Amino acid sequence: MTIVKQTGEISSKGMIMAYGRPSKFTKKVLKPLNSELLRAIALYYVGRFAVTEKKLVEYLNRKIRERGWENGAAVPSELVRNLASDMVRIGVVNDTSVATMVVGQAHRKGFGERRARQMLYIKGVGNTDSNQALGEEQDTPMALALRFAEKRGLGPFRREGKQLDSKTMPKIINREVSALVRAGHAISLASRIVKATSVEELLEE
Repeated sequence: MTIVKQTGEISSKGMIMAYGRPSKFTKKVLKPLNSELLRAIALYYVGRFAVTEKKLVEYLNRKIRERGWENGAAVPSELVRNLASDMVRIGVVNDTSVATMVVGQAHRKGFGERRARQMLYIKGVGNTDSNQALGEEQDTPMALALRFAEKRGLGPFRREGKQLDSKTMPKIINREVSALVRAGHAISLASRIVKATSVEELLEE
């Protein structure tokens, strides 16, 4: 029952009974940003993640939209882009390093160039850095596709005893080709690999 004082005001006990105790999980209201806070956020973010200049700009703009700017003022023109450029200048943001890292991850998984480019685009890496990182890769398309096939048990790496009669073969072939194509490999290469009975057979071609 709500407790009301003689003045007609609801007591603190009454407020608790009416609305419950404040939750410790109540979302904290963050103060609006200014130049100093925005720089601190940028440094914290790049200290935790390997990001490109483009992704840093997107992140900072999102933070400004979420928290607003102090005194309700408009964000100074070019502030975010200049801050991101400064992060590049001092070396804590490096698109080339991110590109090299992404391509390395893609190729360790056996992904082809098309899939690697998709990963680079998502990370915000530009064409110049993407081309440079991909150009430094030593593995051939066949080597990358075989790496993926081995990890997934496709083609010549299919487990022993797997039934491949005339009824099941087309379905298995189609599924394995699709997996290789999704991994960024050419359909012609994927088809050759899934139909091969051994790695040696592919390498001799």
